[in-house]
Amino acid sequence: MISALDKEKVAEENIRLVYKVVSKFRNTHFDYDDILSAGMFGFNNAINAYDSDGQVKFSTFAYTCIKNEIYLFMNEQRMDKRKANNEASSLDVKARSNAGGSTTREVSLKNIIPNPESEYDWEGINEAVEMVFKKLTDKQRVVFSKFLEDKKQDDIAKELGRTKQAVSVMVLKVLKMVKEEYWRGV
Repeated sequence: MISALDKEKVAEENIRLVYKVVSKFRNTHFDYDDILSAGMFGFNNAINAYDSDGQVKFSTFAYTCIKNEIYLFMNEQRMDKRKANNEASSLDVKARSNAGGSTTREVSLKNIIPNPESEYDWEGINEAVEMVFKKLTDKQRVVFSKFLEDKKQDDIAKELGRTKQAVSVMVLKVLKMVKEEYWRGV
């Protein structure tokens, strides 16, 4: 532990580290001041938790604490946003796909079944999902059911002993089938 006088000195000498770490998160959609606050919180935690008897330099320890606190803040914000979006509609469910192995794109039922008036033919969508569900293999049915329950693809993959990529490919294939069935019935 660091003494109270040493804490002040360490804080003054290393405060620029917070700004350096926070600058790496400038191009995110999060407010800079919020990220800075999270970084300062992480810096304060680093000062309070640092063991000067250890073999790690304070700046290395603080860098990790600051970065982790910012990631924690960002994840909490995403979770809050996800919870709010889940109440909106089941069409917001997203699937991630590795297109060509290098880029990731998100697909949702809204992207697959767009409506220019922003109103959806819920009956038609439900019929399309039901028709496709009858055609699915048992594996596809289990994966897509869990996907519609808003489970993360990582969690589905772990639960079923499959890779995330396999789950993603399966979900995208089923979403494509739903789209084709929907447009066939319209």
